[in-house]
Amino acid sequence: MGFFSSFIKPQLPDVVEWDQIDPKLIFWRWPHQEIKKGSTLIIRPGQDAVFLFNGQIEGVFTKDGKYDIDSQIIPFLSTLKGFKYGFDSGMRAEVLFVNTKQQSERWGTQTPIMLPCPGLPGGLPVRAFGNFVVKPGDYPLLIENIAGVSEQFSVEDVRERMRMSLAPLLMQAVSSSGQNVLDLQAHVTELGQMLGKLMNEQMAKIGLNIVDFNIASFSYPDEVRRMQEKAAGQAMVGDGHEHGCRNGHGLRRNLQRSRGRAAAQCRTRNRSAGGRRTGRSSECVFPGRQRSELLPQLRREGERSEVLPELRNKALLI
Repeated sequence: MGFFSSFIKPQLPDVVEWDQIDPKLIFWRWPHQEIKKGSTLIIRPGQDAVFLFNGQIEGVFTKDGKYDIDSQIIPFLSTLKGFKYGFDSGMRAEVLFVNTKQQSERWGTQTPIMLPCPGLPGGLPVRAFGNFVVKPGDYPLLIENIAGVSEQFSVEDVRERMRMSLAPLLMQAVSSSGQNVLDLQAHVTELGQMLGKLMNEQMAKIGLNIVDFNIASFSYPDEVRRMQEKAAGQAMVGDGHEHGCRNGHGLRRNLQRSRGRAAAQCRTRNRSAGGRRTGRSSECVFPGRQRSELLPQLRREGERSEVLPELRNKALLI
């Protein structure tokens, strides 16, 4: 029985289909190289069926439905349209099912990428993370570069291929943008668009389209993060000090001008209204009405400054 069984060909299925679709797969090759006479082709929504002969595309069928291969498929094939079945042989052809839906996947650098940084001869080690969306593009390129030697191809395989190009393309995007390597997080949208364009050009060479690409975050070494936090804190203190000094100096000048005007008014009104001079050279006592008229002006000048409350208090106490 074993001797005769070696001459018996395996039974070919009557239906050519991809019924167990893995959403992460971009294409899947039907596991037979012959198609039985009278077979049926089933194309599901979101699929294309590509017929191959000797590694070349014979025909691409994109409309979902159920087809009789003898009468509805073979007449539209390039080389095999005049094919005649033998007595016990099927049609020598391969079928590749392509998942036409867009698929999203995360990406990230496995190891830090050394980006050029002034003062660091070897560059600054930076990691990057984000997401991308991919879909099949040019079928001849896809088959020539990938499908010709693979039974299936997944979005994880796309990510691995992207990683081989990621370092030089990220360096190119950062260099072209002119951004400070320590301030990349503030420009993730712009850098993501630039890197996505470069990556799409790279993946298009193998028949894939990167329809969306973004950078979620950049990650620096712990020492750099601590340095950034320290620098940010110092910058906040410095800005506040500069702002406070600027407003404080202005307030002091306002107070000095107010005191000068008050003193001049004091001398004039004391002569005309009987005001008296005290023993302290810097103080003048006004009659009640004139003093009450000056205080609101000084309060307004003190309230203009939103810093240095001690100066505001001085303005209110004059």
